[in-house]
Amino acid sequence: MIIAASLAAGSLIAAGPMGPANAVGTAATTGEASAETAQIFAEMRERWRTFVTGGEVDVADPDIAARITSITKAATTRMNSLNRDPARTYLWSDQQNWSKSATTRTNFLRVFDMALAYGTQGSTLYGNAALAADITGALEWLYANKYNESMTPYDNWWEWEIGNPRTLADVLAIMYDVVPQDLVQGYVRTINRFNPDPTYQTWNPSAPPGAAHTDVVMTGANLLDKVFSTAASGMLGNDPARIELARQAMQPVYATVTKGDGFYADGSFVQHGFVAYIGGYGSELMNAVTKLAFMVQGTPWEFPIEELRKTYTWFDDSIAPLISRGAMTDAVGGRKISRAQESDHKTGRNMILAARRLADIADPEAAARINSVLRGWMLQDTSFPGGYTAGLGLYDLPRAKALLADDSITPSRLETTRVYGSMGRAVQQTPEYGFGLSMFSDRISSFEYGNGENAKGWLTGAGMTYLYTDDLTQFSNNYWATVDYRRLPGITTDQSDFGKPIDWSFYGNAAGVNWTGGSQVLDRYAAAGMEFDMSGFFSREKVQTASETTGRVSPSTLTGRKSWFLLGDRIVAVGSGITDTVGKPVETMVENRKLSPAGDNVLTVDGAVVPAEISATPVDLTQVRWAHLAGKDASSQGIGYYFPTTTDLSLLREQRQGAWSDVNAGGPTAPVTDNYLSLAVEHGVDPTDASYAYVLMPGATAEEVEAEAADPAVRILRTTSGVDAASYTPPVSDSERPVSKVIAANFWEATGGSVLDGEVPLLTSSAAASVTVVREGQATTIGVADPTEANEGKIVIELRHPARTVTTSDPAITVLKLGNTIKLEVDVENANGRTLSVTLGM
Repeated sequence: MIIAASLAAGSLIAAGPMGPANAVGTAATTGEASAETAQIFAEMRERWRTFVTGGEVDVADPDIAARITSITKAATTRMNSLNRDPARTYLWSDQQNWSKSATTRTNFLRVFDMALAYGTQGSTLYGNAALAADITGALEWLYANKYNESMTPYDNWWEWEIGNPRTLADVLAIMYDVVPQDLVQGYVRTINRFNPDPTYQTWNPSAPPGAAHTDVVMTGANLLDKVFSTAASGMLGNDPARIELARQAMQPVYATVTKGDGFYADGSFVQHGFVAYIGGYGSELMNAVTKLAFMVQGTPWEFPIEELRKTYTWFDDSIAPLISRGAMTDAVGGRKISRAQESDHKTGRNMILAARRLADIADPEAAARINSVLRGWMLQDTSFPGGYTAGLGLYDLPRAKALLADDSITPSRLETTRVYGSMGRAVQQTPEYGFGLSMFSDRISSFEYGNGENAKGWLTGAGMTYLYTDDLTQFSNNYWATVDYRRLPGITTDQSDFGKPIDWSFYGNAAGVNWTGGSQVLDRYAAAGMEFDMSGFFSREKVQTASETTGRVSPSTLTGRKSWFLLGDRIVAVGSGITDTVGKPVETMVENRKLSPAGDNVLTVDGAVVPAEISATPVDLTQVRWAHLAGKDASSQGIGYYFPTTTDLSLLREQRQGAWSDVNAGGPTAPVTDNYLSLAVEHGVDPTDASYAYVLMPGATAEEVEAEAADPAVRILRTTSGVDAASYTPPVSDSERPVSKVIAANFWEATGGSVLDGEVPLLTSSAAASVTVVREGQATTIGVADPTEANEGKIVIELRHPARTVTTSDPAITVLKLGNTIKLEVDVENANGRTLSVTLGM
């Protein structure tokens, strides 16, 4: 049976929910399939072969033809360099370091290159007998010498349990009827040997001899990758029990977690215990889920509607808000940002393709909604040199093209503002721009280092801000090879040298320095913040040698509190309590923006154009009220900067050189260059209780920023000690909604504090909290969160503003008083940093 790549989405929708409990395992003993189940497995393999090769594609389509040519070229290269010596000790001369398990993985990937051409209709190598012989010979040699069920694992567990099985699933599905069955089943036994139970890591290289393999429980993306390998071995081995095992083993991924790996109630996704990772492992998870759903569709193991609806929630809450113009923010990319071959747009495209597959098996309403958002991103993303579909696989390519061309689907643009307290992130998506924020705490690490990747990532989670405009490649191309990692946009830094990171260590606050998160209201306004103490940055670092009992001491003692108030079309950044004692100058990076290739983006400061000279010497700007940085060309968006209090800045327009190998041990060593412009607030050497405030106005013209400085819509509010707050009075044209005022405040102290109106409290909290208030017509909505996630009691909030009725309220909120003053009691126990909201009326 041939399943064409152009199958209509409707034909993929299940006739009815059938889960693992309905499986056909009773029809045959384990590993032995009846005629009926044998047919099911044959159809599964054909279906998967179609996914891998594209099946029946339109070879007259120039994009498809170009992809087929590329596939053929890659296979030809592998064939021409293949070692066919009967006494060979390697297959390719540049891959002989067998002490590294990645070498075996690379060999399988090269065999896949050949198998893909063999199975791709339209390729000149399609069905080629000589190619089939080479593939078979290579598989036989690898099985005999490098990957079989009798071997003892070494080096990296991932290749043995995930990487090799995943590639073999593709190769053997294509070649199932060509290579000897005893070889296929030998590989099935091997996969099962190294992955007997997907819920555990079978081989733990750090465990003592004889330790149980159940010591390491698989979660998140790693769990789903092992689940997929388990299902693939069932498909190849005609084994219903393996499919059932896979389907049952994946069920924990749907649970909402409150700690560790997985999806949280606020949409956060964490992997490796303390890393925000929806753009890395989360992307792998979505790919694994949608591929498995495709593989088992129409079988007794297909996904029931309950599971599909859970994946819709992931898309809505954990994925879509983090994508801007097709790019998934690198704030959730982890180590992946240090890979030269990756980018925020590639990650976004991978997510979009996974969501497109999800839409194929979704109910019509969900499919329409998902496809509308996907089409919007795809049309906006012009960053790929060969076009959006360049380089895609032959299954995804025609379907992506079809969605792009389908004018019956109205492209939508997501507008949302989210605080992901459980992973220390916040995002805002508007029609004009996207904004991302990375924070750390005593729960979430600033970054992850491992396998030689992300060697300079120290401060990428220390308040780094990502501003996405129509400069689509701002954070792509060579950004992570050339940017100054000690002066990232948004951070406050003393530029300490942290040395070389230790693999898989936690870098963040010491236990108890836990204020990170924020509150959000109406999906449009938010307050976010982080308290940081760099003296505890190494407090949970792993020791480097067995003889050590403690880790290193952090070279920095910098402390402070940083707030970001996301107020419609303005982003307010406020810092307080900035203190250091190590004898180094401290600065807050208002901006560090990659410029055009010429480096000549116009900078206007208080109405005067600053000469655009590339230099290694900073320029002092005194008493700045506002600034504007033009886009990469005359038609591009600029960025405005408004300073509520005139501020001295340090300006640096520089050319920076770096290499990907500086940040990733496996990266290219060739030097690359980019131009940057930075604006920094200088706090001096060893400041005590220093502060700053500035307002970002993405997409604004110089004239609009100047007007804001003359008559500001944003005001930094007076507060008692330990409170940061701002208000925003939207212009009439700001929104169709009649929002008249927004107040955002972060209360840092355990005893709370007050926002003042003159000398009178306007907004008061009894404890550490983040509060966002929006007045919309006759309604007042108040959002309250406990960013410490440590309060096991209640927070009392008092707002001097009239209200008479309760419109809607979270069950955890008790309204204590209405009238000219609003008084609330908010039970934040078990809220895990989530915003609890109430709307009151007149």
